[in-house]
Amino acid sequence: FKNKAKITEECIEIWKRAWADELISFDGQFFQIKNVTMDPKPWQKPRPPIYFGAVTELGSKRAARCTDGLYTVHLEPYPSSSIWQASMEAAIGEGERIGKDMSDFWFGSFCSCLPVAADSPWASKPKRPTLTGTSDQILEEIAEFGQVGYHHLTLHVVCDSKRRNT
Repeated sequence: FKNKAKITEECIEIWKRAWADELISFDGQFFQIKNVTMDPKPWQKPRPPIYFGAVTELGSKRAARCTDGLYTVHLEPYPSSSIWQASMEAAIGEGERIGKDMSDFWFGSFCSCLPVAADSPWASKPKRPTLTGTSDQILEEIAEFGQVGYHHLTLHVVCDSKRRNT
């Protein structure tokens, strides 16, 4: 694992080139490729967007240097929508440091979501797990994610038919 960050950065660079160019050659520290093609090419031009999953400052900076977006994960039951604000700021700062236009940089996250009925005890709790509540409560929280800079949320929606009314 000593060189995993550098290896990852080389791999991302190879993918970018292979998706955009007909033949590529690459002479890196870990990979050497000569006259290789990757076909079929993606329909997105010059290539598909690449989103990098990270929740550390170093990973967030790598996302800014090498990819088109940062993808975080909200695993804790009570995180605020801004829990990864420092990671987001680290990505933006790194992009600015290297002169990258960050206006289209993408921020996304994975979150669990538990919709409940309005008469559920979860809906009336003063402190609810993130994205737990009625549809209106969940939509309000989703809007908070947008306000702190997220463009996308992938939701793991928990639907327990036995607890339909809870």
